[in-house]
Amino acid sequence: MNINRRRRYRELSDEELILEYAAHGQNEILDEFFDRYVHLIYAVCMKYFQDEEKAKDTTMIIFENLGSKIKKFVIQHFTSWLYTVTRNACLMELRKKKYEIPLGSTEIIQLNRMENSESEHLFGEEKVNENSLMIYLQKLNNNQRLCLDMMYFQKKSYKDIAAQTGLSIKEVKSHIQNGKRNLKNLMNSTDEEKIER
Repeated sequence: MNINRRRRYRELSDEELILEYAAHGQNEILDEFFDRYVHLIYAVCMKYFQDEEKAKDTTMIIFENLGSKIKKFVIQHFTSWLYTVTRNACLMELRKKKYEIPLGSTEIIQLNRMENSESEHLFGEEKVNENSLMIYLQKLNNNQRLCLDMMYFQKKSYKDIAAQTGLSIKEVKSHIQNGKRNLKNLMNSTDEEKIER
């Protein structure tokens, strides 16, 4: 692994990384995408499967195929595109399962609902398009994004988040509170200066 190259990739935007990968096909670029997005992809997979092993397996399959997919498509907004790739992969797996379980079961009903699902994870009764939500999450700082992901997607408690991140429970609560406020600000305005770090 070229350490200097990895450091440079960390400074590039998603779109710049895509152009770099198209030109040179460096595996370190895929590693950088993995570092940036694996926790979010896993969270989406968990939402669909409610099974840790299945979510992990599907997450790894998505990243194993990411390089070939990047070369096939013209990608303007990487997070939106990656969410769509993840959603489609999950739905394909659920459709396979659909034919192995009795017609009319709760899994089939759930699958049909997922086709046009929206997220209510963060804002109570306010429905948020998950595609947009992933884009907004990427604009938060690392601690806010991580804490929100672990609480609302992975269903972790404050105590669990603190234990896994090394943050205090007070810090976890603060990051979640500020993260939720920042997400609402982002959704209500394009003015990113409102974000509290």
